[in-house]
Amino acid sequence: MKTKDLETFVFNGKNYSLLSRTFQDAFFSLGLLTFRYYPEEKTMIISDKFAETYQVAKVYPNMPYSFAGAVIAEEERQSFYELIEKLEKGEKKVSNTFESVSGDCFRVTIVPCEWNNERKPIVALGFVENIEKQNRSEKLFMALAKDYGSIYYIDVEKGVLFPYRISDDIKREYGEAIRENSNYEHLINCYIDKTVIDAEKDEMRKICSYKFIEECFKEKDIILHDYRGIRDGKTIYCRLKIAKLQNSEKFSDFMIAFSDTTKAKIFEVERLAYVDPVTEGNNYNYFKKQLSETNKPGYFVSMDIHQFKIVNQICGVKVGDRVLKEIWNTIVENLKEQDFAARVNADHFVVFAPTSPREEIESKVGKVTSDLSELSKKMRWPRLHPYFGIAKWVPGQNIEEVYSYTTFAKHSVKDEKNVNFQFYSVEESDKVIEQKKMEDNFYDAIFGNCFEIWYQPKVSPVCGRIVGAEALVRWRREDGMLVPPGMFIPVFERDGLIRILDEYIFDRVCHFIKARTEANLPVLPVSVNLSRASICYEGIVEQYDKIVQDAGINPKYVPIEITETAAVSNSDIKEISNEFCRRGFVLCMDDFGTGYSSISLLNSLPFANIKLDKSLIDTIGEEKGLKSIKHIIALSKDLGMTITAEGVEHESQKNSLMDLKCDNIQGFFYSPPVPEKEFVNLL
Repeated sequence: MKTKDLETFVFNGKNYSLLSRTFQDAFFSLGLLTFRYYPEEKTMIISDKFAETYQVAKVYPNMPYSFAGAVIAEEERQSFYELIEKLEKGEKKVSNTFESVSGDCFRVTIVPCEWNNERKPIVALGFVENIEKQNRSEKLFMALAKDYGSIYYIDVEKGVLFPYRISDDIKREYGEAIRENSNYEHLINCYIDKTVIDAEKDEMRKICSYKFIEECFKEKDIILHDYRGIRDGKTIYCRLKIAKLQNSEKFSDFMIAFSDTTKAKIFEVERLAYVDPVTEGNNYNYFKKQLSETNKPGYFVSMDIHQFKIVNQICGVKVGDRVLKEIWNTIVENLKEQDFAARVNADHFVVFAPTSPREEIESKVGKVTSDLSELSKKMRWPRLHPYFGIAKWVPGQNIEEVYSYTTFAKHSVKDEKNVNFQFYSVEESDKVIEQKKMEDNFYDAIFGNCFEIWYQPKVSPVCGRIVGAEALVRWRREDGMLVPPGMFIPVFERDGLIRILDEYIFDRVCHFIKARTEANLPVLPVSVNLSRASICYEGIVEQYDKIVQDAGINPKYVPIEITETAAVSNSDIKEISNEFCRRGFVLCMDDFGTGYSSISLLNSLPFANIKLDKSLIDTIGEEKGLKSIKHIIALSKDLGMTITAEGVEHESQKNSLMDLKCDNIQGFFYSPPVPEKEFVNLL
């Protein structure tokens, strides 16, 4: 068909093609209404003549359900769904006759006219032809005969029931009663009393009464009712259909039909129990059932999509569901014969691969990752970045327990850039549990003063006197044992609790200085570390200044140490450091030499002291190392800074630093960090 024979219709920002008005009118003159169906988008666009004739909407997304729900009689909608399914599977032409919700009869014919590379239709042209009604009784009987086992004609004036068809079960139980007495009310009540379950008897009597049927027929021609019954001691599921025979308002006769839907109901229940409604694949119930019946060991793999909510936010929930279906298809394509998988919920999926080598699992994970990346590019979706948790499973293990293992492993790589899968290990799990305990016990430790301040002296290498100290924290447990800082500091840095700990240490040091001042004891500056998280905290300068003011001490006695990497990573560090200095604080750059912007930082930020990192001190025995330290010290002194060397452990290091005019030294050569009482004794 040429472009001029088509016109454009825009829906949801996308262009769709329709037959031109000229073609629509031509087909209409032949008794045909037209529409275009787009299987990939599940969208139907109907012609203006179609919309005018049936007084319906022009666009139907979520096909075939939206169109069927608006146009096709309820009892025939399943047949319409099956018609569309045949088309999408590749049939060259599909056609069937349906009744509309208004009682009209029409034939629908759909023919594909455009295909993709896989020969699946992407555009189909549809025709709707109005059909002259047959005798309504004959038409209803033919329609009912397809799905209903027992069909009866009811003459209201005579009050009698005439059987058109009787199923074997009904014939066996009620055949004699029907032959002996054709009274409708007697027979229907006999059926309800013997078959319908007690809880639904009254409702069934109401629906089958003349009064109720007559009232309903004033508004519609069909009454449908699903109910439960008992046969041979077992529950059965049934459907009742009552159909009006005359178009007049006079209530004179009708058809009533019964169908045993038990098999269909059981199938539907099982489908709902084991089929995921979004992907139309397996759900987690199915997965657990399969795994519990598996007698082979293997690997349990869980998968999430990083920041999947972005897809829903950018593309909408409808597209998000489509993405989930494509993710599922990608997983299925990578399964081997004995593998099985399921969608758990949201963007969470699981796979079980029996007796697969670990290397094969890694390969499978890599393949799914690359396939999803290609799919994102092809469909122009936000990048689909999966991450996986993997755990071994053996028959008899608790499924939910193993799933929790995979979830734990998965979350450990959620934010990693270079790896997106992790095998579960008991050691790693124990470590995380211990870290969680630390987080849970943090506030109790703060309020119980379980965090102790230890002091490591800073010593002048020339005279050997203590000229200051650095405050360090130790955590003493209830049993008296100390938790090393390397175990809890990284945990609190990650979850943000380090800010509270920093402030606690600073406050304790200020009160230590205050106590010595009030006792007229010598006071030396004690530097306190400020973590990266604390620097980012709004109002940090004002808060620390308030603590100093409340303690009534000079801020020069609590120098603040900021690591080089923290200074580099914070865009507001210049403003923050200048504000600290304006309020009388002394700033020290900690760990100097570990970053990449050290020299530029010396020029741009108001540090009064730099602390050479231990990694630099350890190079003193090397010619290049010693020269580097020499130039750093010389440059710093030219800029008016004092120098502290940390991590000094040997006399040779101390002597070299003294020769290079290093101002003070901190390290095990003079003293390790010690509790407050020992530090006071050293003074």
